[in-house]
Amino acid sequence: MSKFIEIAKSYSKAGFSVIPINQDKNPAIRSWQEFQNRPMTEQECEEHFKKCHGFALLGGTQKNITFLDFDLKYSLTSDFFDRYKALIPNELLSKMYVQKTRNNGFHFAFMCDKIENNQKLASRYTIPFEKHETYLEAFNNPKTRDKALRIASLDSVKVLIETRGNGGYCLMSPTKGYEHVYGKIQSISVEEYDLLLDTARSLSEVIEIKRDIKVDKYKEW
Repeated sequence: MSKFIEIAKSYSKAGFSVIPINQDKNPAIRSWQEFQNRPMTEQECEEHFKKCHGFALLGGTQKNITFLDFDLKYSLTSDFFDRYKALIPNELLSKMYVQKTRNNGFHFAFMCDKIENNQKLASRYTIPFEKHETYLEAFNNPKTRDKALRIASLDSVKVLIETRGNGGYCLMSPTKGYEHVYGKIQSISVEEYDLLLDTARSLSEVIEIKRDIKVDKYKEW
């Protein structure tokens, strides 16, 4: 019996929505979206988690789960994560479920009455060396060779911090490559939620330019 069956049952019994994951980090079942509205039954856990590579916890759902994903492989400095944590009160950090990812990044997980869709919070501009690497990878693939230059030109930013909320999911420990560091999934206030996300945005190096939309004042509505 897969060890993930009992893990899935435990999460589902507590009201969390989980799904099985394949080795490519994708859902191992087709109709997983229905579990955004309800947890699996014990029978469904036994059926869906019989053969899987790991499991993921769904964002949003009845528990209002949000994940903060720190993709540190794209950071050009070794202290990026520490700089973020230094801006967050220890009391709030202690409310986070924290796990390490297989790419040496980190995930925060928490519950909050405020829930949103997936968002990119902090990014940096791609450096020339990375664009060159992107070009070589695309050129060496026969399926993308003709588009290699365009693919490289579109590689303009690297996302450092993003969220997974409504419609998203996050692979969880003990899925291979993921390690629980500390904490459990707890509820935080809306003010604490905004602080976590606004602090992440403050570390972004990419400036988004908002264009004003001009409306013809004579147009009838």
